[in-house]
Amino acid sequence: MRGPRDAKNPEVAVLLATYNGERYIAEQIQSIVGQFYDRLILYVRDDGSSDRTIPLLLQVLEKSGRPMNLRLESGEHVGIPQSYFQLIEKADLSHDYYAFADQDDVWAPTKMQHAVEMLARLDETIPLLYFCRQRFVTSDLRPLGFSPLVTRPGLSNALVQNPAKGCTQVFNRSAMAILRKHLPKGIPYHDWWVYLTVAAFGQVIYDARIQMDYRLHDASTVGETLGGLKRNVKRAIRVLIDGDFQARRQAEIFLNLHGGALSKASKETIERFVKARGSMARRVRYALSMEVRRLRRWETDMLRLLVVLGRY
Repeated sequence: MRGPRDAKNPEVAVLLATYNGERYIAEQIQSIVGQFYDRLILYVRDDGSSDRTIPLLLQVLEKSGRPMNLRLESGEHVGIPQSYFQLIEKADLSHDYYAFADQDDVWAPTKMQHAVEMLARLDETIPLLYFCRQRFVTSDLRPLGFSPLVTRPGLSNALVQNPAKGCTQVFNRSAMAILRKHLPKGIPYHDWWVYLTVAAFGQVIYDARIQMDYRLHDASTVGETLGGLKRNVKRAIRVLIDGDFQARRQAEIFLNLHGGALSKASKETIERFVKARGSMARRVRYALSMEVRRLRRWETDMLRLLVVLGRY
């Protein structure tokens, strides 16, 4: 049942999936408790941890001196994406907004305040998604750099890329209602699915202010994220060889689940993308005129090549 909305002080449900996160969970919970915005409820699904993640989480909450409604569930190990999909499935639909949290990040104190302020200006009857820029840090929080600035977030980008990382996302009740209607199977990234869903049905907004620290834990992850053009071209070549770019498969699943409810424009955009993988002539025609795009021009050009080769 939909609860009443308090326009002056909307409630945010924070959805946190944990798994053997004892090393960093305290800092993340402290940063959630330390938000300037105070109407929060915390949902936690532990994915079968064998360490002290949950005792540490409870200890931080107890010592914080700030009352917070906690809903805790411990389940069998299903993997982090499915753990988040279970949180989506089980969270009450009475909350105004929903925010994903990772177990190892650190939020700026203004994160929820800024998200709520930006979302509250928009039409709450349609699905809305907020996401923000991040600062990349090492495991011990030494600065490494920043996530790329995002221009024109929306369906044309969401079909082929996800700059809206889950730990930055805040979405409204209307978005949650659509997400709950058709939970996908076999989707590797819950946050990309949320971005695609809201981009197809509603409005996505981006906050260029740095609102959180995002940990990069090992050299390979740092390299993939910050390695620049040369390393990213090598990654694109691996995609060409291995065929592991799953954008078309995800779009096809999305179309099968939601096609009947989409606007004509959104449906046609997704259908063109999905159906382009036919003959060589069809792929070339689509690659030359495609509306889908990634953040950087050279990435979009590499995508054209993937389309022509049928590797998307």
